[in-house]
Amino acid sequence: MRPISPAEVYRICVVVSYAMLYGEAMPWGRSAMKRWFILFVKTDAEQLCVDYLKKHLDMERYQPFILTKEATFWDKGKATLFKKLLFSSYVIVQTSCTTAEVIADVQPIIERYSGVFYRILSYDSDKKESINIMLRKSEQTMWESLVDSDFCIAASYGVMEGEEVKVVDGPLIGKEGWIREFRRYKQKAFLNVEFGSEMLEISVVLKVLKRASNSSS
Repeated sequence: MRPISPAEVYRICVVVSYAMLYGEAMPWGRSAMKRWFILFVKTDAEQLCVDYLKKHLDMERYQPFILTKEATFWDKGKATLFKKLLFSSYVIVQTSCTTAEVIADVQPIIERYSGVFYRILSYDSDKKESINIMLRKSEQTMWESLVDSDFCIAASYGVMEGEEVKVVDGPLIGKEGWIREFRRYKQKAFLNVEFGSEMLEISVVLKVLKRASNSSS
């Protein structure tokens, strides 16, 4: 059995202190479900922040990532799909660790690289310290229904039924009611989505394959 290092002892003390403060279960009582925590970072430094997190966090317990989407690049009337950032200034950490563990592990990184990291977002923006930093389960479930395994919102495909579009393939299947506006010739659908404590508008690719045929009697 190897001896516990001073750094490990310090981390255990921090985790236990936060857990007691927040009335949270100890690490051995954590859920197996992986939850999302949102970090507010410097614009255009999102990938750099992910790299720092990967360097200093245990990748068996944490998965930092950036939300992306497929977008359309037009060149001489031809559309090509490419990946781009969905939101600027946000990095997400996915983990099954408790809130106390996340603060103990992530906060030192934020402080060490304060030029690019700002803070862990919370639902209590008026409070200096908040324990309400885990993305709500309902929000996370919504986002997980939109993104693929690479945390990217892929293009969706649909057919026109009269003046309405019916999605037949992609993450927007069954979510036509989420579409606030559809611009067919730009291949864009606009949605209002909740992200942390904010309601944001996003645009995603929605291509029309054909107009649904009407069967004659």
